[in-house]
Amino acid sequence: MDFTLTERLLIGKALISVLEEATSQLDDPYDDSLPEMIKKAVMAQLRMKNFYSKHNEPPEMFEQLEQMDIIIKRLFELQNKKCC
Repeated sequence: MDFTLTERLLIGKALISVLEEATSQLDDPYDDSLPEMIKKAVMAQLRMKNFYSKHNEPPEMFEQLEQMDIIIKRLFELQNKKCC
């Protein structure tokens, strides 16, 4: 199914909101849901980047990609607390 840029922006906004809410509750690096959350966030980011690249890098999406980077970085930082 092909989505327009406007539809992708709305989907991205909703996805980021859901991920933000779900990941803000995580504070235990040993939480069983952490690896799955990382996987879902990275897969969503890859799809967003793919769309971004294929559609001439619309500037409207840049902020959403930055927000995804922040969420993923937070998840990896939490995961890395296992080691220390």
